[in-house]
Amino acid sequence: VDTIGVGLTIPLLDVLTDQGQAGQSWVVAAVRSGLEVLGIAPQPNVVTFSLLVIASLFFLARSGFIMCNQYGVASVAVKLRRATKALLFEKFLSARYEEIAKRARGMVVNDINTPADSLGGAITNLGFFIMGVFTSLLMAALLLYLSWWVTALIGLLAIGGVQGWRWYAARRAMA
Repeated sequence: VDTIGVGLTIPLLDVLTDQGQAGQSWVVAAVRSGLEVLGIAPQPNVVTFSLLVIASLFFLARSGFIMCNQYGVASVAVKLRRATKALLFEKFLSARYEEIAKRARGMVVNDINTPADSLGGAITNLGFFIMGVFTSLLMAALLLYLSWWVTALIGLLAIGGVQGWRWYAARRAMA
């Protein structure tokens, strides 16, 4: 959805900059025909506003999908954390009294909570990582579709920036 929203900026720029080229875009043609179906005259300013509204709706849908994804990942992490706490607590209940009596109450609580919290955090981070990789792959595919040489240039600039920062940070750490 984010990729579609960013992809709508190209036809929007075409409408704003060159009216002759704007008719060649299938997106602009679809918006114009949609406006005609609704009984609205497809003037350039109306087409521009319609493209802005459509792009805004896509970005709004993107925010909704991100919220649903974060809710889903968090609910899985919380359920897994609760199940882990319950299993660890059952193990402590079935442990020998002599072993438990040697330990302080805080240590027992820490032994139950720490693995469960770590597992919940790992699941949350994994969910965000997978979503980030998926979004990055879609965005890279859109960039390659729009212009492969600009994508390569941006990639080289990004790699050069990261390597330059690493070089600068290493030199500064040595000083």
